[in-house]
Amino acid sequence: MMQSGGPSLVEERPSGSTSVEPAQALIEEARRRHRRRRIWTAIVMAVLLVVGLLLTWLAGGFGGNAARSLRSPSGNAGAPSAPPPNVSASAGTPVAIGKGPTDINFVDANHGWIATGCIGYCYESNPHIVRTVDGGRTWSNVSPPNMAAALVPGAAVWFQYGGVVKVRFTSATRGWYLQAGELWSTNDGGKRWSQAHLGGVVTTLASSGNRVWALVDSCGGFPCASFHLFYRSAFDTTWRRSAQTLSSGSGQGSGSRLDAFDHTAYIATPGHTYSTTTAGPFRGVESSCNPVGSLTPGVLVGLCFGGDTAADNRFAISTDDGQRWRPLVAGPPSAGWSGAIRTNGHGVLFYITGGSQLWRWDTTNRTWAEVLHTTPGSTDDMYPIYFADAVTGFVGEDGSTGVHLLETHDAGLTWTQGKVQ
Repeated sequence: MMQSGGPSLVEERPSGSTSVEPAQALIEEARRRHRRRRIWTAIVMAVLLVVGLLLTWLAGGFGGNAARSLRSPSGNAGAPSAPPPNVSASAGTPVAIGKGPTDINFVDANHGWIATGCIGYCYESNPHIVRTVDGGRTWSNVSPPNMAAALVPGAAVWFQYGGVVKVRFTSATRGWYLQAGELWSTNDGGKRWSQAHLGGVVTTLASSGNRVWALVDSCGGFPCASFHLFYRSAFDTTWRRSAQTLSSGSGQGSGSRLDAFDHTAYIATPGHTYSTTTAGPFRGVESSCNPVGSLTPGVLVGLCFGGDTAADNRFAISTDDGQRWRPLVAGPPSAGWSGAIRTNGHGVLFYITGGSQLWRWDTTNRTWAEVLHTTPGSTDDMYPIYFADAVTGFVGEDGSTGVHLLETHDAGLTWTQGKVQ
């Protein structure tokens, strides 16, 4: 799917048939809340500063160590001149998620899961999973699949797919966990897990709404150039396999990709991209751009690779599930490599570049703004990014400063540190 020398795209507004008024209303409401929050934050900080100075004076002057204050972002709320600081959102006891969040999934604004998997040769290691039932305000541990006691594929599969960690739920109780080619299922929200056998190595997993898809190495071994798509909805008691066989073209799974948005799955193999709403039939998709999310309902966003840096890439939109792409916007002014991309489904696009910068673009301002960055001089890396609804989103971060979950409640304008670490 990754192609060089992609088409040269220029910014173009969506056509008149694609309405973004609801998205703009949500964004404007988020900005109003953001402005009110900044006013109250300024008042609180002023009061705290006065109290702090008074206490310092009572304790004997200014000879002690001064506390370092964090500066609020300045400038327009839609395009801050500097990313906001990462400050704690709550004093509650955090729930540990190991070495950092690897995958995030929500079925609605309240019910979500975060999974952390061991990405090396961890033959006897169980993943770590936490869940929330209140939109991320509190988290609790979930009993993980007992991978340490299960028969899992050998070193070659671990090397190829050990880092592919997926947690996907289609309801508050029904979900799946994938790592190292093994798929596990639960029907009670993660209290108990059982292995789901699909007759081969499960290379990746995707879901949208009440539908879930799995891409399976049909050879049952490694390497393999033959793959099948498996599908299951909330009404199915078993998995359904596609009749069409897919080929990665390389004998390895690294050339294949699976995504799902708006109840449609997109399967990419070298030189080809397909869409389907079930297990088949497959429909050919223009492969010059890689689907990355829904900008608004019915409007698909694609990343069109154009070079080695994020600034060289372009974004396009499609209103026919990727049959045709129209130019949307150039990449942000970043020399970083192309990282995770996510939309909130209501007119806002997010792009992590170089693992250290989070950029935001929306259908109102139509310009890129850097809204978050990692600590300068650290080895922190931002991944993944996920939006539970139009305004509530999460970013994982880990590195030399520790493990963090950053969250937003104003459509990505500002970010604070949550209670998961």
